[in-house]
Amino acid sequence: MLVPSMSLEEIRREIHKDIIIVWRKVRYTVIDLKKANKPIGNRRIVKLLPYRSTQKNTWLIKIEIDKQGTMLSFLVYYYNNNGLAAIEVFFNSAMMMYFTTHFFKRYNERLNLNCKTTEELLHVFMNNHYSYRVQKLEQLDSGVHKIFAVTEKGVGLGTQLTDRNFIKMNTFITNNMLQGSQVELHAKLKVELDKYLTDIHRLD
Repeated sequence: MLVPSMSLEEIRREIHKDIIIVWRKVRYTVIDLKKANKPIGNRRIVKLLPYRSTQKNTWLIKIEIDKQGTMLSFLVYYYNNNGLAAIEVFFNSAMMMYFTTHFFKRYNERLNLNCKTTEELLHVFMNNHYSYRVQKLEQLDSGVHKIFAVTEKGVGLGTQLTDRNFIKMNTFITNNMLQGSQVELHAKLKVELDKYLTDIHRLD
């Protein structure tokens, strides 16, 4: 089970214990959804699948199905000394994206969500969440850069540990909070994000 005292390496090992069974659970759910919703036509089927693993980790998986393919997002969440924290896991990459308690507080506040519970907030977050296009900014240390990450509802700001395949999302700002060079950078990455979602982010 994920606990606050774990190192990054321990977190990876813990998540790895869940990967095969989580993937199997999702694959069967996708098959059932496709069967139950034939023909898909021009519809988009969206399902949020909560899952408590045998390792006692709590997952929330987003499944999206349309005639072009299937898109999946995997989030495992837990509570540290500050509150809610979550890790997005990418099955086709070693990269992990860690969302801090502060990120979720600002996400709730700046989008005026008024979510009162963890479940409500994470469901909204996952329904809004598709993907990020990440731009590395100035280097803070060897292998550590500030990052600017564009998504559908705004921008995540944080750091990337390049040699450890790890991104830490420290906070969230809305598009109307962008200033100066951030506006141009956002426009560039938003074009890339839209193309990625249209052409690349598929499993089928």
